[in-house]
Amino acid sequence: MKKLLKYLRKVIPHNSPIRLWYTRSLQVYAHITKPIDTTDIKLIGVTGTDGKTTTVEMIAHILQEHGVKYLSSSSYESKLNNKHLAMSKRTTPSLSTLKELIKQAKAKQVEVMVIEVSSHSLAQWRLFGIKFDTAVLTHITHEHLNFHKTKANYIKAKKLLFTKYLKKHGKAILNKSDESGVKWIQELGKRAIAYTPPSSKVNTFGTTFKYDDSQYFLPMLGAYNATNALSAALAVSETLNDISIESALLSLKDFKGVPGRMQMVTTPNSPFTVFVDFALTRRAMASTLSALRDVAGQNKIFVVFGATGGQHDTTVRPGLAESVSSWADVAIVTDDEPYDGDPAEIRQELEQFIKTSNKKNNKNTEVFNIADRREAIRTALHKAKSGDIVLVSGMGHYTSRTVNGNEVPWNDAAVITEELQKL
Repeated sequence: MKKLLKYLRKVIPHNSPIRLWYTRSLQVYAHITKPIDTTDIKLIGVTGTDGKTTTVEMIAHILQEHGVKYLSSSSYESKLNNKHLAMSKRTTPSLSTLKELIKQAKAKQVEVMVIEVSSHSLAQWRLFGIKFDTAVLTHITHEHLNFHKTKANYIKAKKLLFTKYLKKHGKAILNKSDESGVKWIQELGKRAIAYTPPSSKVNTFGTTFKYDDSQYFLPMLGAYNATNALSAALAVSETLNDISIESALLSLKDFKGVPGRMQMVTTPNSPFTVFVDFALTRRAMASTLSALRDVAGQNKIFVVFGATGGQHDTTVRPGLAESVSSWADVAIVTDDEPYDGDPAEIRQELEQFIKTSNKKNNKNTEVFNIADRREAIRTALHKAKSGDIVLVSGMGHYTSRTVNGNEVPWNDAAVITEELQKL
């Protein structure tokens, strides 16, 4: 039976109406046979195109610093009161896994549970029967059109968190700089808590930003992380009235970030700085590189990146390449997770997109095409000079890669460390 299901998953597209109907039916059956009781737990859901994982981990950090018992689930890890439970590449767990997490939370008298919510999980009803006290939107841009087919469908799926899965008197934390956020603020009325990305400055040590005439510090690079911090603080403050926004923001001064998200990887003798990130979209890559440009100044920025193959969204590639062309001095196109796609074809496509963007915008980003990811990283490290910055993006914290349908051990940060020690 398992072999048959594996075969059917391979031949039936994951966005097929038949497969979607089957997945939804499983969730409804699971809810009917084992209803979820979250009466004694406050639930926070975080969705958006980018920034979900970091925002979830920021919320968990704030709760930890304020002595609140919590359970968090993100695409980085699931943890209970800062104790690691599991890691997964899946953004939102299956309903059965969520039920098990909720069961553990109730056993430990957890007060708050925070969940990273993907558009796939919303469309597939993987949260069926769950109602959130607070829902957070980071922002919405172009992604996952391989599954949703249109951006309108993608936005419609995201909106479910703020309608179908939000409690009657629940609060929606919405970004005023996002087009969808603005619309939902108007539609939700008093249930909406609107926020504007704070003004911020980036330096070598982190990011300073202002909120309500007070200044705060975050030991992470990027104005977008200051925005994530504000949304996290608002979510906690709205969920737990005894924690103020100011207190929540202050507690993030010790938040070091999430492994694989703007993670600094270096050695004592390294004359340049290396970062690992998970930028998979145009906006994410542009935000990351613009933050690094503030630090690099006139020095060079090297980017090692690829694009996911198989059934993943190919329409993000032109924008991803254009962001690299706009901000980087040297681009090294390589493989990340081609799945069952043609790795050479993916690399050639990205290489051409960068060259086209160079010509269109009068840029001169140098491009290399190196299939082997370790060799691509090694090349960037050997070419980088004192003061330069190397960004290795696309795999984040992952400890494996899917190549030709097989899982192979891999971790960007570990490989970078090994290669730096050889210099």
